[in-house]
Amino acid sequence: MFSRSNPTHLDYIHYHQWGLRSSFPSKYNEKVAERFNNPTLKSFQETIKELGHENRTIDLFKIDCEGCEWTTYEDWIDFDIRQLQIEVHGLSPKGVGMFERFQASNFALFSKENNPHSSELYELSFVKLAPEFWLSGDTTTMKENEWVDSFIHSLIHSLLNVW
Repeated sequence: MFSRSNPTHLDYIHYHQWGLRSSFPSKYNEKVAERFNNPTLKSFQETIKELGHENRTIDLFKIDCEGCEWTTYEDWIDFDIRQLQIEVHGLSPKGVGMFERFQASNFALFSKENNPHSSELYELSFVKLAPEFWLSGDTTTMKENEWVDSFIHSLIHSLLNVW
């Protein structure tokens, strides 16, 4: 599962031999443990601590964790991340909650791409905006839940739209 080694000519790239798990009770954690014969798994918070990144801003957080995005986002969504790139695996009802949390945490979708290897994979890019951004324009006249519903509807529609 974790067989990649550090490239000898690139001293600024580091691979770590562990997977990402949710710090919340999750069937995903159990499935990974069973499928990969109990690999080393760490939560986002454990990873941040071990790497010495506590109390730091992450300018770009890229996550491609083969499905763990649906169960781990609560661990990293409120961390000081400026830009988020995430590969999502399919769309499911649990995705609504994740996208609601993105909006509530001031993340705005600015790019989406279909993965050329699978019609079930999407590369999404978000940028964190100042909370004041969401209060400008016509959104101030909408109730908060109507805005979130509109955001999620637009996002899911754009994900399903084949270009």
